Amino acid sequence: MKPKNFSQQMTTRHTLKVKYFTLFTAIAYSIAIVFFSLINLDRVLKVEINASDKTLHTISYGFLFLIWSLYFYIKQKHISLRLNFILAWVLVAFGIIIEAIQGLYTSYRTFDWWDAFANTLGVSIAFIICVVLKKLFN
Repeated sequence: MKPKNFSQQMTTRHTLKVKYFTLFTAIAYSIAIVFFSLINLDRVLKVEINASDKTLHTISYGFLFLIWSLYFYIKQKHISLRLNFILAWVLVAFGIIIEAIQGLYTSYRTFDWWDAFANTLGVSIAFIICVVLKKLFN
């Protein structure tokens, strides 16, 4: 269905820009998590971070879930509980796989179940936030 007037065309263009910007952001953030999870931070980062490692994991994966959830919401004009649930499982698996890669393929990182738990906690908190927001606004 083609837009009928200029206003609809602009809305369609704006929606496409937002959709692709959100997709780009989600992919870039996912790549950044992989990158920062696998590099030797002692060689790169000389800044002291006061937050707990587990807190950073929780916030990072919660934000990752929110970005991907927002992308699917914009893409489909809604997001089902089922899709949010699948997304949550995929991101939990993503976190565990990255932890496994750290343990198997790097000499400067180790597999840490507590990191995987913190990742899962972040995804779970973001999942609950999305479910509550959906109930409030529907």
